[in-house]
Amino acid sequence: MDCENLRPFSIAFMGYNSDLTKKFIRQFCKDNQESVFSYSERRVILNDGTRIVPVWPSRVWRGLDGHRFDQLLLADDERKMIYTTYAREISFIACHYLLHSWVPPEFQILYYNPFEEELHQGEKKARKP
Repeated sequence: MDCENLRPFSIAFMGYNSDLTKKFIRQFCKDNQESVFSYSERRVILNDGTRIVPVWPSRVWRGLDGHRFDQLLLADDERKMIYTTYAREISFIACHYLLHSWVPPEFQILYYNPFEEELHQGEKKARKP
């Protein structure tokens, strides 16, 4: 397969709600600013052409504007309620929008919380005598 013919990745970024989706996608762009080519409320384009599209859980049942994705990043706070509250939406995305993914199945749905590491570091510091 010729690398010239490969299409860029397309990633869906879904938070527990629209506010968390926006917050985490902004944080993602901040943490990876050297890789971000362009950013808007509707999508992020990375330097390698990867497209990241914010997805709101309430929008899943109305369609995702014809998008197909290679990967789904789930973003939530420390409660991680996105798995239980939106299990049907996550399954629907996996069955209908990740069908032609180039990513191995075990890496198609990932969890993202950039603040989780900070929380764990704070717990470790609090436990030190």
